[in-house]
Amino acid sequence: MSEVQLFDSRIEITCSVPGFRRAGISHPGGPTEYKAGHFTLEQVKQMRSEPRLAVRVLDKAEAKQVPVSDSTDTSSEEPPQSSPEPETEGVLDDEKLAGDLMSGDELADLVAHISELDSKDAELWMTNGAPKTSAMPSGTSADERDAAWAAYQSLVAESAESQEAEE
Repeated sequence: MSEVQLFDSRIEITCSVPGFRRAGISHPGGPTEYKAGHFTLEQVKQMRSEPRLAVRVLDKAEAKQVPVSDSTDTSSEEPPQSSPEPETEGVLDDEKLAGDLMSGDELADLVAHISELDSKDAELWMTNGAPKTSAMPSGTSADERDAAWAAYQSLVAESAESQEAEE
């Protein structure tokens, strides 16, 4: 037996290539919701780095250690039923996953970098409004950029809420 770290959050996975296999299962084409603990932290990291998969965390997580047999095979597992509308989605959920990839100071540095980018320079921004990885400091991964962007958006939303509360 060995210890593995389960990702203790519900996640939604959308696959651009129906039947594509990753993390021991064949992913259907539409969005599919998975219960907390269905995947390990390593599997979630692997799927997030896969361009054919869009992984969205649906609720906050705390990874937990559980004993798992080394011979555990999830390749025959059927995916759970698709869920067209998730109940909730937290703004900072991607930060939890990225927190396993970088320290809080590194995340804060990336958030500060985003705040200093020229919002009018189209070369720095993707069509979805997020900064391009090339606009980030050298060595920043797409996952780190995404986590910093989620944190930045959260800070902007909190700032807007506090300004509204003051009025």
